[in-house]
Amino acid sequence: MNPADLFAREENPVALETGGVLFRAGEPGDCMFMLLAGALNVMVAAAPSKLARIDQRRFHRVVAQNPFFAMHIMKELADRIRSMNTLLAQR
Repeated sequence: MNPADLFAREENPVALETGGVLFRAGEPGDCMFMLLAGALNVMVAAAPSKLARIDQRRFHRVVAQNPFFAMHIMKELADRIRSMNTLLAQR
């Protein structure tokens, strides 16, 4: 299952064109977006994108109802930690 399928029928997706900025470091936020890609200081769309806006309550519900989604999130986080460790070791 593709995790994006869980959000395919969003009524109000956030649409970004290539190069569109989703957020910058330090900006306040009250939600997360179901696209796990981006840079450390700014998240910019690499291609035209549609994103689902997800608050904490909805995130917890989706994780509880979809173990595969929870595993996907954990894998992405582990990959990011490994990448950051590699970058820090090169300094």
